[in-house]
Amino acid sequence: MDGDDEEDEMWIIQAVGKLIKALRSDCREAGSESVEQRLLRSGEDTIRTFEDLYNSANSFLFRDHFRMKADDFDALYELCKPLIPTKIEHPREVIAVTLDWLGRGASCRDQELKFSLAYSTIHRYRRVGLYAVVTALHYMVKMPSAVPDDFVSRFPYFEQAIAAIDGVHIPVVVTRSDAERFRNRKGWTSTNVLIASDWSMNVAFLYVGAEGAAHDSMVLSHGEFLLSVPDCHYVIADAGYALQPQVLTPYRGVRYHRKEFAEGTGRPANKKELFNLRHAKARNIVERLIGCLKRRFKILRVPIECEFAVAKAAIFACACLHNFIRQRNGADLAEDMCGNVSDDAEDDNEEDARAPLPFDFSE
Repeated sequence: MDGDDEEDEMWIIQAVGKLIKALRSDCREAGSESVEQRLLRSGEDTIRTFEDLYNSANSFLFRDHFRMKADDFDALYELCKPLIPTKIEHPREVIAVTLDWLGRGASCRDQELKFSLAYSTIHRYRRVGLYAVVTALHYMVKMPSAVPDDFVSRFPYFEQAIAAIDGVHIPVVVTRSDAERFRNRKGWTSTNVLIASDWSMNVAFLYVGAEGAAHDSMVLSHGEFLLSVPDCHYVIADAGYALQPQVLTPYRGVRYHRKEFAEGTGRPANKKELFNLRHAKARNIVERLIGCLKRRFKILRVPIECEFAVAKAAIFACACLHNFIRQRNGADLAEDMCGNVSDDAEDDNEEDARAPLPFDFSE
């Protein structure tokens, strides 16, 4: 058996040698470049992965990879182009790598193979792309100055409600020393993100960085969100927050969630239940916003494995991109994008009996 293996190896070596000799002979006869130069040139002539997806006849293929249509990508690139260093040979791939990372939650190794780029290049493209997206689109995340008329016509009893708020836990990977501070009551490490939705399902405010062990009320008090609420207005929040002049919460101890009213007669039994039902219908928009974000950006559903500052920037970039897509196409709610979105909003509505832990927002 050993003799047969040696003969096979010798045959392969001889075949490769003859192939290289033939290629070099062709190069000399044609007066062209060497074998090494030909291989490098053939790599440059191949169609890059992004261009192949961009020019695909199947428009849904590009959307599946980059979470937006090709024309939306072109508009985004034009906004981010001045923020991308000119020394980068393929600047469009910077945005493509960033969107693919945020949309699919892909690892650097996965993107290294997909885009045929070096590991270090993927890592650099992500940072450059995040900076470009956040810098170009951060102005889109802003609090409205007035309540829209269509909302007042549907909910006249909340005519001064400017937005709806909620807390959502985004999985993050932290160091062992910070694990206990970021471990939420479900046992996994996360950052408790305060998110506000206007009545058009746009992200109106986002506070990222609170530890997963922090209670929603403490995140609200440290986030300085209430300072951005216009005078004579308030926000709608669930029972996880305390009742304040600028925060309207439901009655406690009575039915609140819409599925609870579906059981039995389905009708409110008293005025408190009627208020809670109308409150839940109005506040439902922020839960829909969270679901839309998690469907479109898988990185919000899997642990973000990078520096915490980069993780916070990635979460904020997702909010900016959501508002950008909603501005260009208000009907795009990412309903066609697959993914199991676990909405833990109902669990967060219950009061946490544990005392909130102190935390540091400076990181």
